[in-house]
Amino acid sequence: MIDNLQASTIHSRFADGGVRLVPTGSRLYSWHQPLTRRSSSGSNPGRHWPSVLAVHGSGTIPAPFPPQDVWRDIDVRLRRHDPPYNGFAALCARLGLQFDQFGSNNPHFNLYAELPARFLAGEVSRTEKRLTLRLEYVGTPEVVLEWLPNRETRREPVPTGNPQLPAQRELVISIPHGATEVKANLLTMKCDAHEISLRVGWENILLHICEFFDPKQSNLTDFLFSKTNLKNVNPFELGVSRLLSLAGYTVLWFGKGAKDALPDLVAYVRQPLGVERIIYGECTLKNPAEKFSDLAKRADDLRKDLGVEVGTILPVVFVRNNTSDQDRRAAIELGLVLCDGNDIRRLQEKIKSDATPDEIFQFLRSLSSLTPIPGGLSTLFV
Repeated sequence: MIDNLQASTIHSRFADGGVRLVPTGSRLYSWHQPLTRRSSSGSNPGRHWPSVLAVHGSGTIPAPFPPQDVWRDIDVRLRRHDPPYNGFAALCARLGLQFDQFGSNNPHFNLYAELPARFLAGEVSRTEKRLTLRLEYVGTPEVVLEWLPNRETRREPVPTGNPQLPAQRELVISIPHGATEVKANLLTMKCDAHEISLRVGWENILLHICEFFDPKQSNLTDFLFSKTNLKNVNPFELGVSRLLSLAGYTVLWFGKGAKDALPDLVAYVRQPLGVERIIYGECTLKNPAEKFSDLAKRADDLRKDLGVEVGTILPVVFVRNNTSDQDRRAAIELGLVLCDGNDIRRLQEKIKSDATPDEIFQFLRSLSSLTPIPGGLSTLFV
């Protein structure tokens, strides 16, 4: 197609003799340098490669081409088409193409080629001092890492990929001493296809602050397991909210305002590649089954209102005392997680060891299984 456009402005591979793009005597197309840009969501809804390589060309003609009545006829035909489109401009928008019928009478074109490479996830293990990047790509791209604050830049080897079919691979990379942040760029076809930034500092600064004001988290432990009255404030709710905030979540605690279908707390985090996690929590000192039915309905209503995927919202009943298998089964049947006193102690230890927000989310989700799982992780509902 590019050869035809550049050389003759005619595509000749048709039985009836070809299609002329501009009238006879028009100048050849002028070409702009190819550039990389982020792809629109409509260009390929099935794959969502993050970037495309774009080439723009334009030409000149002595008069408007095609005439306005041709544009009107095209719009009518598209509206009557199956499936219908609301005119040529709407079709171009659906395909992620730029089109301005009245902006210029000059012919032009935009060609796009997807850059088949993207980051799927990035995880930091602070205890093992390593970074794991999960990628999807065709062929063999390049990964360039910049470690901050020293600005040390390295090129990491990538496993050879299939030249035709997308494949998912993982890179496990040692984090250099003193690094607090990493910026990773994924290049393919000599183009910058995707990027990601991650904090890789060894310690959660909130844990340091908590230890400064509350050594060994003794006050937090009292809120979670001992205190019953704190000037009409529920100390157990406050303790659970503080615990989730130490894990890296932004927590809305409604406290005494938890009436008229308000939850006790909602915890939210957005991960580097845009994945969202929401913990919708109810807290009680005993009898967790009393919370189940109402929480299940309200969590489903919230999910529908936000328009998020199933699994983004995790409804959890936190209870101070230990619970029975019967209560846990009842919670599972309603799509809920039951986190009792023993589970909360395990959760607190994970947060003390600087577990990531996603590791905390996966740990809570694993409580939906009655089968003991080493390390508290489960893929039952993944």
